[in-house]
Amino acid sequence: MPKYFNQIILVAVVTVAVFALSANFAHAVAIPTITSISPSWASQGTANPVPVTIIGANFPASSIVKFNGLNVATNVNSSTQLTATIPVLYLTNPGRYPVTVYDPLSGAISNAKMF
Repeated sequence: MPKYFNQIILVAVVTVAVFALSANFAHAVAIPTITSISPSWASQGTANPVPVTIIGANFPASSIVKFNGLNVATNVNSSTQLTATIPVLYLTNPGRYPVTVYDPLSGAISNAKMF
């Protein structure tokens, strides 16, 4: 006949309280500013992506160029120069489109220059 053993299992529940301290720090955010873009136009239906140079000020390393509100591939050359590539798909319809620089870390967005 098999023997049964009574086992007692102790379970300890430990609750750890974590307190987060926060402080508000005021700091100035440098707003990106575009002074020029080159080229400032492209032919409708162009067959190749269009590289665009953006000149201005206060471009952080996290800068993203937006073409008509859409993110485009961006290279940060310096705090005053960016290079972006406008995909062919974005150039299928005629018109003028805003180009801006967005800093996702601060939420700052530049003035717009028209392409």
